[in-house]
Amino acid sequence: RDAREKRLLSLAVDENAWTDEDRTVYVARAPAASLGALLEVEADRFADLSLTAEGVRREAGAVYGEFRKGRASPDRRVHTLLRETAFDASTYGHPVIGLEEDIAGMPDGLDRALAFHRTFYRPERAVLVVTGDIEPGAVVEMARRTHGGWRGHPDASAAPERPEEPAQEAPRDVSEVWGDGPV
Repeated sequence: RDAREKRLLSLAVDENAWTDEDRTVYVARAPAASLGALLEVEADRFADLSLTAEGVRREAGAVYGEFRKGRASPDRRVHTLLRETAFDASTYGHPVIGLEEDIAGMPDGLDRALAFHRTFYRPERAVLVVTGDIEPGAVVEMARRTHGGWRGHPDASAAPERPEEPAQEAPRDVSEVWGDGPV
């Protein structure tokens, strides 16, 4: 992780990421001259990720902190209640960040993290978007060079099927007291 961060810093890359219910998005802003090297770093993230137990523990602490911060937000609580009420079978019924018991178990979750990566971080699930002061043909060549050999992990399990959400038969409502008043 430290080597990756140092490399990105040397390329003047500013990066961010977020996850929603259907995707994880990685955004990297960099000078056009750094694009080839940046694509190499990103290809390594996907094809040859190296996770360690210590790295997973460190990230688990950050996720748990984000979870606790969100629990203190009335807006996030309303969003969570809405989804818990609206969905019965779908994973959309729980927060994207996960359930607290799963987050609490993350520090010892290296095997689960590796299995998740093998299952979901696959070339057929990825989209690469490049914008800016670039030459499209050159970018396609760089992408082929850096990402073209990525085949996904041979031991990947099939992605779990999403359960079908049953039809809602009646109105639903929910309320909860937050602090001094209802949410």
